[in-house]
Amino acid sequence: MSETNQDPDVLAAHLAAAHRALTADLAELAVPAKAMLFHAPNTGERLQQILAPLARWGVPEIENFGFTTESHGTLVKEADSPGDSFLRIGTYWRWGIAVTGQGEVRGLQLDEWPEVFVNSSIEAFVETSWRWYYTWLEAEQMGWHIECFDVVDNFLEYAIAKDPRVGLEERSLWKMVVESWSG
Repeated sequence: MSETNQDPDVLAAHLAAAHRALTADLAELAVPAKAMLFHAPNTGERLQQILAPLARWGVPEIENFGFTTESHGTLVKEADSPGDSFLRIGTYWRWGIAVTGQGEVRGLQLDEWPEVFVNSSIEAFVETSWRWYYTWLEAEQMGWHIECFDVVDNFLEYAIAKDPRVGLEERSLWKMVVESWSG
């Protein structure tokens, strides 16, 4: 981020765009050219329904956090994981992103990073990912102005309103992402 002074009109434009990122319809935000779409493997109808938002909207390509999809998913059984296998749908930041049979999205351990909660549903994950993408783009351009941190905090408020467990879980991916900005 830049530490230079920013024109008040430019800053106001970034604030307006960040507000739009949290209030616009998903159809306005999910741009096919920026989306990484996911095609569900040939599995049961219930899993197809759970994964439908990923096939329809995809998730944004966020290079700095290294989100990459596994375009058809991989069924995995994580060591020390109780219960069913997960469908691994990609990698996001420091975690393997996977969907449980109940549709919850988890960040599975890669290297020494512990498992984290991501979202209660694929729908919440897709929508929150798109909104983070646009919030992040604006925050990056704002420099070290206090408003930048307000924008990032507003995103976390949105993420918690969309999926209250984001705020309740001790190890929440979205809380960690925001905390990485605010130190």
